[in-house]
Amino acid sequence: MPSGVAAGAIGVAIAYAVLRVVLALLSLPAASVWSDAAEQGIAYEDVELVAYDWVVVLLVPLTLATYVVGCLWLYQSRTFADAVNPAYHHRLRPVWAWISWFIPVVALWFPYLVVADVRRATARNRLMAGMGLWWACWLVPGVCDQITTQLTGGWLGTLPLTPAVAAYPLFEWLAALLVCVGCWLWVAMIRELTAAQREWEITPVA
Repeated sequence: MPSGVAAGAIGVAIAYAVLRVVLALLSLPAASVWSDAAEQGIAYEDVELVAYDWVVVLLVPLTLATYVVGCLWLYQSRTFADAVNPAYHHRLRPVWAWISWFIPVVALWFPYLVVADVRRATARNRLMAGMGLWWACWLVPGVCDQITTQLTGGWLGTLPLTPAVAAYPLFEWLAALLVCVGCWLWVAMIRELTAAQREWEITPVA
């Protein structure tokens, strides 16, 4: 049963949410520095590093850890669902538990299908509500990140900063808020499935 990995998936998800809140807090003084640089026509790459820049470096390994541990739990949960409820028809093959998150276009809904099917195949009781909200909380922060990237001159930060960079914290805070809500729902779903998996082990269906 994937209960051991479930604890790790919960841990990295919470750590990721906490880091997004920290970045939202640090984006306020950072935006002030960037706004001053915008008035001088300076590009992001030429601006002095601020606390936000140092902390954002942690986002890359933490995002990777969240992906690896979360997908491992989801894949094991899919394997468990196949074993205890082979009659259930999943819309996607098990490998999509890993690859659906980063393939362009299909990443907009394939992960949702994977999670939804694993839940329906595993939980014998009424499923908790809020999965649509969880998925929105996953997608919208990605859009916010795209916007903030453009506000600082693209991925390389080579374009001159514009006064619009003052709005950076608004998108950072929106992303942080949605990530926290999404994290809460994700943790609730992991616990829901863990409980359902234990029920299968205690009272398997003949």
